Amino acid sequence: MLGAAKKSINEIGERLKMQALIMAGIVACIWMVEIIDSLAPFDFESLGIRPRQLLGMVGIVFAPFLHDSIGHLAGNSIGLFFFGWVILLGGTPSFIRVTALIAIIAGMGTWVFGAGNSIHIGASGIVFGYMAFLLLRGFFEKSLRWVIVALIVAFVIYGFVDLGLSSTAENDNGAVNISWSGHLSGFAGGIIAAWIFYYRPRNFPYAQKQIAKKPTPSPIVSAILTWFSKRH
Repeated sequence: MLGAAKKSINEIGERLKMQALIMAGIVACIWMVEIIDSLAPFDFESLGIRPRQLLGMVGIVFAPFLHDSIGHLAGNSIGLFFFGWVILLGGTPSFIRVTALIAIIAGMGTWVFGAGNSIHIGASGIVFGYMAFLLLRGFFEKSLRWVIVALIVAFVIYGFVDLGLSSTAENDNGAVNISWSGHLSGFAGGIIAAWIFYYRPRNFPYAQKQIAKKPTPSPIVSAILTWFSKRH
């Protein structure tokens, strides 16, 4: 049975590596956009979110991929990779749903509440959404594993903020400021995502489907329990 446990550990290790590569690929794509932006004659930042302007809504799609500088992108990349990887551990479909919902809410919130005559760019709205999602998922799901993850996130939040996690809003005069509307909207998006996907009110069809599922132990736990029962 030790062989089975070792095999399970190796499989989990491969899964973790694959998910890390996926997140690294996503971050690499954003870096590629920044490199192209620095070389191209066209100013990509102009495609950011322009609050309360109809054409400015296109920035809801493009803003997370755009950054003011390499330093700005580097600060966001750390949080995006780390928090995104943790969420990806819950499964690719869940990661896609959570990311899409956070991105939409963060973008719309910035478009509605952001400072006028400015362009908002940066992925930190999504990163703040990831933080909120992880903090609340464990409590909504009543899962010890995710509560521990949430506590770890709570301790590292300040570290990522100190490393330069920010989104920016550039006004007509060229001044660049932190886009607090983007941060707050992203955080709200994370709360809403955790509530929708993991609070599971019993009157929701999705909830009934999830409640019907019986939780199963991980392969490692199953192998250890089987080995222990045969020994005793």
